[in-house]
Amino acid sequence: MAKEDYLLENLIDLGYVTTQQVDELRPEADSSGLGVVDLMLERKIITAAILTQAKAAHFGLEFLSLGEMRLEDEVISSVPRHIAKKYRVVPIYKHGNHLAIALSDPSDLGTIDSLHQPVARGHRGQGGDGGRHRGGPEQVLRRRG
Repeated sequence: MAKEDYLLENLIDLGYVTTQQVDELRPEADSSGLGVVDLMLERKIITAAILTQAKAAHFGLEFLSLGEMRLEDEVISSVPRHIAKKYRVVPIYKHGNHLAIALSDPSDLGTIDSLHQPVARGHRGQGGDGGRHRGGPEQVLRRRG
């Protein structure tokens, strides 16, 4: 499937799989109707976190683990809880009027576009859950700089 070729290239470049593995899985993926990436996930050759890293690399984003971050209550409360849950996002950094938001899938342009207005409207420090949010992504993606 050409749609996932960029992911396969990134997975190979990052050293998570080899070209040989991809070539061996391609016929089975084609006959089963699954993509090669889906087959790799199903067989536990790669994990969802590894797939997210490959997507991050494609979009020039950095992959971070929320478990390794300490988020301030003020930052968490920058996005109303219902918005954070609906879009599965977590605010991670705030500087002036700028807010960095973590999402688990940087290729989900619909979520990115949909977030712009609700976050801007809700960006008054209202809502949030005091750092107890558990429904968001396990990974954080941010622009490399």
